[in-house]
Amino acid sequence: DLYIDTFGGILAGTYSGLCYYNVSTGKTTVLELEAGKTDFIITAIDYLKNGVWCVGSSTAFYYSYDGGQIWRKIDSISSINTICFDDKNNAVVGTATGIYIVSFDFSKLGDGGDIHNAVTQITNLPGSSVDYDNNVKVVKVDEDGIMWAGTNSGVIRIDQNSNKMLVG
Repeated sequence: DLYIDTFGGILAGTYSGLCYYNVSTGKTTVLELEAGKTDFIITAIDYLKNGVWCVGSSTAFYYSYDGGQIWRKIDSISSINTICFDDKNNAVVGTATGIYIVSFDFSKLGDGGDIHNAVTQITNLPGSSVDYDNNVKVVKVDEDGIMWAGTNSGVIRIDQNSNKMLVG
C-alpha cells in the first residue's frame, strides 16, 4: 500500500516492512514498527487527520500517534487487507477473518497514555456462494456512516447503527 502525507512524503508498505520517502531530501528510511524487526509484509496504510497512523501487516495491526516515533501493536488482528476510518474516527480494518473496528480515546493524547480503547470484530458476513465469507478485501465507510465491504462473494452493506447486513 502507499500513502502520501501532507508534507509530500510517501509511506510505502513493502515486503521488507514500512518505508518513508522524503521527497525534499530524496532519502528513504525503513521504519521499525517493532524493535529489530523489518522483515514482514505491510499490506495496508491509512492516516487519520488528528495524527494517527494505522498500518496493517500479515501478522498484526500497528498504530502511532506521535509521528511514527513509537508504534503500538494489536496482535489480535492479522491477515490485514485494508484499513479506512469511519465517521467516529475508528479504524475499520478488513481482514481474512472479518472486519475489526479499533476505537481510540483521543482525550488521552496529551497525557502520554495509550489511546487504543477497544477492538470489536464483525464476522459471519453473508456470502452468495458460501454460508459465510469473512475474507474482506476492501472496506470503506461513506458520508452517511454506512460501511461497504468487498468479499470474494460480492459487496456487503453494513449499517453500524443497526448491525444489519445486506448483500449488494
